[in-house]
Amino acid sequence: MKPSQLFSLMLAMVSALFSNFSSASTPFNTSEIRERVESMDLIVEPRYNRDVERYIRTYLGRSKRSAAIVIGRTATYFPIFEKYLEEHGLPKDLKYLAIVESALNPNARSPVGAGGLWQFMRQTGRLYGLTINRTVDERSCPHSSTEAAMKYLASLHERFGSWELALAAYNAGAGTIIRAQRRAGADDYRTISRYLPRETRRFVPAFIGAAYIVNFYKEHEVQPEWPHLDMQLIEAFKVYHPLPFSTIAAVTGLPKEVVKALNPHFRKGRIPGSKKGHYVILPKRVIPALREYLETQQPDTEQPVEEVELPDLTDTAEYNAGEYYFKADYTVVKGDKLEDLARAFGCSVYSLQLWNDLHSNKLKPGQDLIAWFPVEERHFGEEKIIVKKVQLPERLDPARRTLSVPQVLSYPGLEEIHQREIRNEAPFTIDLWSMLVMGQGQKIYDEYRTHMEKPKWKRSLQARINKISRRVSK
Repeated sequence: MKPSQLFSLMLAMVSALFSNFSSASTPFNTSEIRERVESMDLIVEPRYNRDVERYIRTYLGRSKRSAAIVIGRTATYFPIFEKYLEEHGLPKDLKYLAIVESALNPNARSPVGAGGLWQFMRQTGRLYGLTINRTVDERSCPHSSTEAAMKYLASLHERFGSWELALAAYNAGAGTIIRAQRRAGADDYRTISRYLPRETRRFVPAFIGAAYIVNFYKEHEVQPEWPHLDMQLIEAFKVYHPLPFSTIAAVTGLPKEVVKALNPHFRKGRIPGSKKGHYVILPKRVIPALREYLETQQPDTEQPVEEVELPDLTDTAEYNAGEYYFKADYTVVKGDKLEDLARAFGCSVYSLQLWNDLHSNKLKPGQDLIAWFPVEERHFGEEKIIVKKVQLPERLDPARRTLSVPQVLSYPGLEEIHQREIRNEAPFTIDLWSMLVMGQGQKIYDEYRTHMEKPKWKRSLQARINKISRRVSK
């Protein structure tokens, strides 16, 4: 995919991101780490050696701040990766490759010209359908680049027959692997590895190290810096006509900085027109507003489009994503599957795993889960309270559900609302869900609107006072 020396350069970048391990960090117990590594079920053999240890030490870092940042980014990008991995029938472990390549930074650029989450060179990216020019670089698009990476990885695996060789070829190129096989007179990874460039020999150990730190960061007291829910509960759809970020921000009520962070593939602060369309990525709760706005700008008739007055842009200082979501509790019953619940709750399996500290997809009856939902769904020209109607799988017994809806909103001045629980008092139905959400939600929504109608200077002052109070209370 790129020159063999690229990996050493990327390693230098990752090493700069992750500080060197020191005695000030959590003690590095080699025997425990070896046992954990060898217990992992990966697409490559999880062999513990000096290179794997080196990368685990690198990923952990001195202050662990960098590891915390990268693990936090998984909340945004791993659900996207898993979507395309499932669509292409590929193993989910391949998501760890993007950590090795870019530390999950969509803006990552190597000195030799590779870019994006999957570090495509320009020529390879274009070969797999990515648009790369002055206005858009789809190597940085989480959706377009991931789909291209899946196609490339699938072709490498089909060609070489093992994931070790496919990963090595992703790093050094298929030609390098073929030459090593000829020199070794063998086709398996372990035999030919001695004939591979040093950087490529270290690539699979780096993959194992990345998988380790994602699965065992808690054992090393790493505290991930999780992004806010507007960066987690996201969705993408294609836009075909030119559209500036300022318009998207005005229509959706998002700060322009959030629009930019979710759409790093647009270089000029606007979406260029395109016949094939470009993915725009936004929080799910605001997508109806943008879709409705775009419909008003593309009428079916030949009449000229009337200019629509847009709302003022949201000040970043006034933006608090926590205001727009509430948390609901759910008790697992026999027959529940994590995939079904994720589909019902409108989130990804990975998100449910993160929110509930799950290490597998297995669930036990009586197990309590939490899920996050938007308080309101934004529509163009108005804001409507959302009535969340969860489509539960028909085979599950709704009468045995346990649900609590504590409307969690963190804007200044909001008093805590006690959660309301329903435990086998009545059959749990979609209507009951709606009643709970609307009943509690409308009360909070009214308080929220009262708060938002205050002058901005009063809200800002109140926010600062509350912030200082929280610091003093700590």
